[in-house]
Amino acid sequence: MNRIRRKALQETPIIIPRRVKNKISAIYEHPNEIYSVYMKETGEAVWIDRKIDLYRFLSSLSAKL
Repeated sequence: MNRIRRKALQETPIIIPRRVKNKISAIYEHPNEIYSVYMKETGEAVWIDRKIDLYRFLSSLSAKL
């Protein structure tokens, strides 16, 4: 069985506005700068390739509020 290893972003803190934080249940960092963001409302996971794209995605969530 092949397991995906992931870790919460506790070791690599990022700044998230409070309004955006209320929409996200978790952010995980995977090998090779891959991130998964889990949304609270839908339970949907959004997969993101690089840290800069992670910040862009979080910024887009902030703009939608």
